[in-house]
Amino acid sequence: MMPVPIPLVIASRTGSSPAQEYLGLGVTAHQRSDFGEAERLYRQGLRIEPNNGPLTNNLAIVYVQQNNPIEALLTIERATMFAPADAAFVRAILAEAMA
Repeated sequence: MMPVPIPLVIASRTGSSPAQEYLGLGVTAHQRSDFGEAERLYRQGLRIEPNNGPLTNNLAIVYVQQNNPIEALLTIERATMFAPADAAFVRAILAEAMA
């Protein structure tokens, strides 16, 4: 399967909470294709703010890029509760990656 370039979901909120810091660090790692580090950072942010949609959606994208579709689907379903529009976007990415 050829890697699919995947844009990341970045929070639209202004301000900086610890969870937002982890999101920013995770996006940086993600953009370097350091998926293990990105996953770790997104998970750390979710420990602080479990209902954070962008963190959850980006974690799902990491799972897609790591060829872990089951975890990606489970994470997307969870993200649907917090950020339905973003989750629909990530679900479309997953469908494209799995095609």
